[in-house]
Order: sequence, then structure tokens, then C-alpha cells
Amino acid sequence: MSDDRTLPEKFVSGVVAHINEDHRREMLDLAHGLAGQRWAREAELRHADRDGIELVLRADDREEPLRVPFDAPLDKPNQFRPALIALIGRARANLGLPEPTEEDDDGGRNLGLSAALYRYLLATSVREPELLRRLREETAQMEEGGMQIGPEQGQFLALLLKLLGARRVLEIGTFTGYSALWMALALPEDGKLIACDVSEAYTSIGQRYWQAAGVAARIDLRLAPAAGTLAALLAEGQAGSFDLAFIDADKEGYAGYYEQCLQLVRPGGLIAIDNVLWGGAVADDAAQDADTQALRALNARLHADERIDLSLLPLGDGLTLARKR
Repeated sequence: MSDDRTLPEKFVSGVVAHINEDHRREMLDLAHGLAGQRWAREAELRHADRDGIELVLRADDREEPLRVPFDAPLDKPNQFRPALIALIGRARANLGLPEPTEEDDDGGRNLGLSAALYRYLLATSVREPELLRRLREETAQMEEGGMQIGPEQGQFLALLLKLLGARRVLEIGTFTGYSALWMALALPEDGKLIACDVSEAYTSIGQRYWQAAGVAARIDLRLAPAAGTLAALLAEGQAGSFDLAFIDADKEGYAGYYEQCLQLVRPGGLIAIDNVLWGGAVADDAAQDADTQALRALNARLHADERIDLSLLPLGDGLTLARKR
């Protein structure tokens, strides 16, 4: 993100088009529930920036602008969706309406999917166990809930492990343990997932669910900077011993994590890297923040890397799969 108050232009244009197509009702809830503009019969999103959104309210021959600020300024484009959901939740509470549900979802974090198509995807594909659903819903209530992957991406990671016959997995960035639980459930009883994170508060949420699911013994949580944990594994002679590595942590650290994981993963193993499309910001020249630049550089680097077979998928916020040759 640039240093001014704007979000990347292509990101904003996509958000505006998508919300005006599928979420006019929610925009009207904002006008009624947060601003008390009960006269409005229609609300259209005009603009978004890191501080909030701008609506146009209409009824009969009356038209007025309305500014709705976020609870806190955004630092990154991928914080937009959880910030907007929080506003809608407050507005609906003020109106005595139910909280947003999956049916109100805007396509999850899958770029370009309408709400209707995303609901169809979930209904016809995802088989999310009850404990995973509860963990996902608990995490979604957190201010940082947008950092969590969607159920379709978790299930995809589990499928990759089964296709690989994986027994040993690395996770760089565990958050509340949702992706770790998906993967641990896909491992055999003697499988092992080394989960790297620095937050005891976040990971303690996941630990409750890992225990309840009976897979806590498969997850080795390392609370320390991931670069140091990966370096220690290499020093212990564990190069080439992992089947898959999933990277979903600080973006400026991605390049270093990738190089370490490339050593730790066996030939034929996979490195999966999340957020590589970054809400569309990687394709917008106006977005020059450190995270976006780091992701652009990584994407270019992997495209030229002859040590891997490569595919970048528009799943979630963009998922790269790199197979070690």
C-alpha cells in the first residue's frame, strides 16, 4: 500500500464492482444501522480507502453521499474484508438483525468469486469436520480473523498431503491452528507436523482443538522465529526429510523461508505459499508497500527458478505450489 490514504486502484475497482453486484443489501444495512439514514432505499458503494468506504444513498429523487469509517485504518488490502464484515455486524446489531453468516459471505478470499458461486463451491465440495468449523468460527470473531485461510483451502492442503503420502510437514505461520488441524488430520498416526509461530496467545486457541481432535501428538509447536527454527532443523541434518511445507507468515520473510524450505523438502515434495496475489495488490503499480514488493519479488523469483515445477493458483488470496525437482 502506498503512503497516502488509498488502496491499490485495481483492488478498489474490483471491490466496488463486486459489492455493488452482490451486496447492496449489506450496504443499505450500514446506512440504516450505523448512520441512521432510514430514508435511504438504495446504497451503492462509490469508493474505498484504508480509512473507510464511501456510499451513495438514494430514494426517489433524493441522493446523498455517506462516509462510513472503519474501526481502525487498514495496513494491508487483505484486511478490507474483515473490516467490512465488522461494520456490517455492528450495523445489523443496531438494527436488531442477525450477525453475518456464510450466506452473506462475499466469496471468501477467493478472488473473483461471487457470493452465490462461493456458496455453491462450499456446498458441493467442502467436507469440513465439526471441530474445524468451530475453530474457524471462533477465529472469525477475532479482529485478526482475516488472516485465517478458508475451508476450501484447508481441505485442498489436506488433499495434497494425501496425494503425496505425506508423513512429515512444515508449517511457517500457524496463527490459531486451523490449517495445522486440517493437515494433522490428513497425516497418519505416526505423522509429524512442525508448526512455527511466535504467538503463544494465538496458538493456544489451536491447541485446544488439536487436543479435542486427538491429533495434538502429531503437532510439534515451535514458538520462536521461524527462520531460526528452520536453521536448527537444517543443522540437525533434516534436509530433504519433509514432504510438504506451507508458508503463511510475515511476507518480507517469505524469500528466506522459501530457500530454507527448499532445502528441507525432499525431491518431489511441495512448498505451498499463501497470499501470493495479496488482494490483487501485486498487479497494481501504485501499491509499493514492503509486503507487496516482497511478494512481487518472490513471484518473479519462483517463476525463474529452475529447481522447481511451479503453479500459481487463484485459490484464497493466491496459492503457489512449488514442486522440488
